[in-house]
Amino acid sequence: MPSTKHAETQRLFLGPAMVMTENVFGGHFYESLKIMKQTTSLPYPSIVRDTYRRRGLFGTLYTGFFPWGAVQAVGKGFPVLFGQQLASNYVTDWNASEFWKGYVSGSFAGTLQALCVTPLQRLKTVAITNADCTAWNATKMLPLVVQQQGALSMFRGLAPTVLRRSTDWGLRYATLHVAADALYGKDADALTFAEKVPCSLVAGTVSTLSMPFDN
Repeated sequence: MPSTKHAETQRLFLGPAMVMTENVFGGHFYESLKIMKQTTSLPYPSIVRDTYRRRGLFGTLYTGFFPWGAVQAVGKGFPVLFGQQLASNYVTDWNASEFWKGYVSGSFAGTLQALCVTPLQRLKTVAITNADCTAWNATKMLPLVVQQQGALSMFRGLAPTVLRRSTDWGLRYATLHVAADALYGKDADALTFAEKVPCSLVAGTVSTLSMPFDN
């Protein structure tokens, strides 16, 4: 069984690789549909047809992904790992259950992640909804947004993002501890890889309670 430090190092590389793969093979496209659906009353088939007519197949699949979505996919896990580990060092000696320790450390990690990803999400959203943007020229969205709306507009939507991410990661880490104890009678840090899979599935399912903040 790898050491905790070695396991964390593996996660630093494995996590971004998995997220990038998911985005390349459909994840970004489905998020684009969700964003365009939130900004228009058109049905999904009409959105796809209109986007394909204006941008072609590659633009339909990847507008907003290069570079903003790609940077977000690769980098969004680092604030979580760093923030959760940092917060864990402070809550270890608290007179509280593992559930609440996990929730506090996870919420801090989610808040830190929100601060990092909000500007990228903002640029990605502007690129997706801008009719003149194509899959390869999304970089021009940065000076455009800053010039027209100011630098602080990069953090538009920060409050609901903090609520979503902090609740999401708080529930994930808290539930992971509960599931580990209930299923295996262990602390979450002592789980093997095979044991982490069902516990992570439970934690991920519970974290969907944060979904209302994303709509």
